[in-house]
Amino acid sequence: MEHKPEQNKWAGQASRAVTAASLALFLGACSSGIDAPTPELSTTASGSVRTYIRSGSDDAEESSSGTMVTGSSNRSLDFSTSGQKVGLRFSGVSIPQGAKITKAYVRLMAAESDIGTTTLSIRAHDTDSASAFSSSSRNISSRSLTSASESWSPSSWSRGSVAQSDNFAAVVQEVVSRSGWRSGNALALVVSGDNRNDRQAVSVDGGGTRVSPTLYVWYETDGDDGDDGGDDGDDGGGSSGSVSGDLGTWNSRLVATITNPKYDSYNAWMNPDRMVSKGDTFSLARNFNNYATSLVLAYRETGDRTLVRQLDRLMNIAKGKLRDSNGDGYLNWVYNTRTDSSSAPYLGTDKHVMDEMMSHSMVASVAYTLKQAGYSSSASYWTNYLKNHFEKKWRKRSGKSSGFPFMNHFLMHPTTNFIRYHYFMYKLTGDGSYYSEAKRLAGTVKGTMRSSGSGYVWDHKVGSRSGCQPMVYVKYTTQALVDLASANSGLFDSSFMRRVAYSMANKGLRSTSGSLASSICGGGSYGSVYTAAQYPYMQLAPWDSSGRLKSAAERVYAATERYNTSSPTSYTVPATMVFTLGR
Repeated sequence: MEHKPEQNKWAGQASRAVTAASLALFLGACSSGIDAPTPELSTTASGSVRTYIRSGSDDAEESSSGTMVTGSSNRSLDFSTSGQKVGLRFSGVSIPQGAKITKAYVRLMAAESDIGTTTLSIRAHDTDSASAFSSSSRNISSRSLTSASESWSPSSWSRGSVAQSDNFAAVVQEVVSRSGWRSGNALALVVSGDNRNDRQAVSVDGGGTRVSPTLYVWYETDGDDGDDGGDDGDDGGGSSGSVSGDLGTWNSRLVATITNPKYDSYNAWMNPDRMVSKGDTFSLARNFNNYATSLVLAYRETGDRTLVRQLDRLMNIAKGKLRDSNGDGYLNWVYNTRTDSSSAPYLGTDKHVMDEMMSHSMVASVAYTLKQAGYSSSASYWTNYLKNHFEKKWRKRSGKSSGFPFMNHFLMHPTTNFIRYHYFMYKLTGDGSYYSEAKRLAGTVKGTMRSSGSGYVWDHKVGSRSGCQPMVYVKYTTQALVDLASANSGLFDSSFMRRVAYSMANKGLRSTSGSLASSICGGGSYGSVYTAAQYPYMQLAPWDSSGRLKSAAERVYAATERYNTSSPTSYTVPATMVFTLGR
């Protein structure tokens, strides 16, 4: 029998005076037995840019004969077709001259479902500030291009899904290193293909600025920001930099929960320092899992280094709680929360399979985020711990020295979380066998899904018809899916996520005031408006075409933070809104 996680008891008045807790910077080395020191701080400052195509003269096509297609007649951008080239011009790119580019990519919305193998080449117009595209013949191919280029082999596209390119930092670097480059200048990309199979993306005239091609760049400059390097992967980097508008407002609210935390007797359970300070796998698997993953999702969209510094700081506290508690030679946390009689045998041990799986899945996701952010020594520490302590311990217990699975659980939420473990271990180690296991587990999860109208509902047990998953556990299932989908894992595509989001929006969510059903299949009720505000039920919003989840997030925030709108007491809704608006 699975016990229920800690219930939220916070229902105090939002107007109650609170004293902001101060953040103690914990960066000391811990005597944990693994030779991986806490990262040293360097003297770089970081920033990020997120900008999009704004007018029809900023995205264009050029046929093999040199004919240009721009403006209202250009409803979609056809990549890799018959020698055609595509130009994407981004104005107001606020990157300082000579900055070190740590990551750059574009996101495109698929205009059609396209399959088959193709490879695209990305370069930039090698000029100080790129001019808008015109109808004159060969207005794209006549431009001088950077010597740096990046090849991108996109997987199949589904209409309406978002495709993210590979990292082309070197291409942007060549432009911003020009002596004449100035912050705020325009940067134009030129994309050509190998003519094998088409990929069609929505243009600004075909869908408006909300879905037009969007450029993301992270950079570093000399300064005193206090981070430890850049990255070269596909999920992070940078700082809040030029994040503005609604996204900037919500990001500021999220950052305020770190720099000006408000935890008192009513919401002390939400204090992440408290979550990690006991080294309790129950807390690490549940509430801290929700917290850390929320920061990971927000960081992917803004690159705000405040978020990744907070993750690293908290993980260092958790690292200090690792011990060889039972003399088996492996470091571990222990299970320390008694919820009912079923939990009693696990107290003080590292043998609670479900919470071991969920907590270490979170660690793998955070470790990869740290790696992408340039916290290489922290990422190496956690990779080593996961491989040579957590995993090796459970392989010995299960008699599975190699191969998969080395542990499993029959419930949906630990299973979806364990997909995260295997996917991010693949990203951390490069070992493809982890990805194969992640793919196998993803297939098991998909096999548990049942069609219900335009959505999916699922049982509490994997591969079973034992009854719909209670809402108290759904948050762990859906947040794991969101983490994997937003990391471009290739395991859960946009079509799948839209169906999951549909059920959350129309079955799990009873109304946009924040009332929740008792299970993912609907019916009954669970929790209160505070439950909706404090747990990540709305993080499926980017895949919810109805907008109900986003609306609910905004409404529960207004209801629960009406006295603290700029400096909230809860991080979940701000993180959800940053993630939603960023995508």
